[in-house]
Amino acid sequence: MTMTTTIPANASAFLDELATRLKAHDRFDSAERKGHLVTAHATGTPEEAQFCVEVDDAGVWFTWATENRYLSQSIEASLMFSGDDLDDMVDEEIVDTGWNLGKLVPNTHCRDEDMRFVFRWKTPIGPKAIDAKDHAPHFANALAGVVEAFVELGDMSEDEDD
Repeated sequence: MTMTTTIPANASAFLDELATRLKAHDRFDSAERKGHLVTAHATGTPEEAQFCVEVDDAGVWFTWATENRYLSQSIEASLMFSGDDLDDMVDEEIVDTGWNLGKLVPNTHCRDEDMRFVFRWKTPIGPKAIDAKDHAPHFANALAGVVEAFVELGDMSEDEDD
């Protein structure tokens, strides 16, 4: 993930509004804005799994992140054994939330500079075009769709037996 020290004022207002909406959303039990990133924890998922929206110079992104190697590997294994395509799963889930802002760029799966394992999708909305009033509701609901794509994978359900 690209670290940015400044983001446009409109992007800052968007992230503030998004954090507020995620805190009130029934799919999330917490959300926090730090700089160019809003990080949320989805209800019923492992504590170390983070669902994020990030704004940087290159774009606006949906991200799933964890420091837990086992959790990341369990998701990779689920995808490998099922043959499911995570990009298709995420696209279907966010469209079900009413997302009509365009198709996501296929995910990147890597470790970031914070040594977290991440899956990351670039949205078609740029950092200078993002609008708090118009886009925050869509992004909050779409992030809940990203959660839905992940909950059936690996060990993402807290109630799963070990």
